[in-house]
Amino acid sequence: MSELGERVRELRLGKGLSQRDLAGRVTVGFPYISKVENGLETPSEETLVALARELDVDADELVLLANRIPSEISDIIRDKTTAATFLRKWKSGEISDDDVDQLIKRADR
Repeated sequence: MSELGERVRELRLGKGLSQRDLAGRVTVGFPYISKVENGLETPSEETLVALARELDVDADELVLLANRIPSEISDIIRDKTTAATFLRKWKSGEISDDDVDQLIKRADR
C-alpha cells in the first residue's frame, strides 16, 4: 500500500464512508477507490482535489503524497529537475522542515 492509499483509507474510514460512498461523491467507480487505496492507481490531480474535498483535507497533502507537484507550483517552476531534487531531499529528511520554514519566511519578506 502506498502512503497516498493509506491516507485515503484512513480519511475515508474516519468519515465513516465505504469505498462505494466515496466513489459516488468523487464520481469514479468504487473499484478505482480500492485500487488507489492499495497503491495500484495514482489519481489525476483533478481526482486528488475531488478526494480531498470529500475527505475534508488539504488537496496539497494528497497531491504531494501522490508524488505530484501541484499545477500552480509547477507552472512557476522554471527548472523542474531542481524542484524535484529539492522535494526528494525534503522528503528523505536531507532538508528539514525547519529549513523549509525558514525559506518560506524569507520568501514572505
